[in-house]
Amino acid sequence: MSVYQSLVDPTHFGTVVRHLHHPDRQIHFVLHVRDESMLPVLAAKLDAAMAEAQHRPIALGSILDPMFAEGSLRISPRHELPMNRRWPVVPVTQIPSLAGCQVIYLPPFYLAHTPGLFEGTLAKPQLRVQHGPNLRIKP
Repeated sequence: MSVYQSLVDPTHFGTVVRHLHHPDRQIHFVLHVRDESMLPVLAAKLDAAMAEAQHRPIALGSILDPMFAEGSLRISPRHELPMNRRWPVVPVTQIPSLAGCQVIYLPPFYLAHTPGLFEGTLAKPQLRVQHGPNLRIKP
C-alpha cells in the first residue's frame, strides 16, 4: 500500500463542502475523479508538483488538463475560475450532502470520488411534506 492509498478516507460530501466554504480552511478546490483508484495517483502527482513549486512556479495545468480533457476529472472551486480555464465545473449543490465519498485531504485540494457523479446516478435528496387533514398532532 502506498502512502497516498493510506490517506484515503470515507466521508459524506457535506463534510467536503463545509471545508470548501469555510474561510479559515485551506481547501480551495474539490477535484472529482471518475474512479476511486485515481485518488492516490493524482495525490502523488499533485504533492510532487507542490513540493517542486517551492523552487519554481507550479504548473498544475500540465497535470490536470489532460485528465479534464479525457473526462476523468471535474472541479468544484471555492471561487469562480479564471475565464481562460475551460475546466468542467461541478456546483457542489448538485451533489447531495449525504452522498458517500472517498477523499484525500491535500490542501489546497480535496480529492474526491463520489460514486454516481460521473455516471449521473447520484440520488437527489427528496423532501417529503405531508399536507391536509391527515396531519395530526398527538399529545
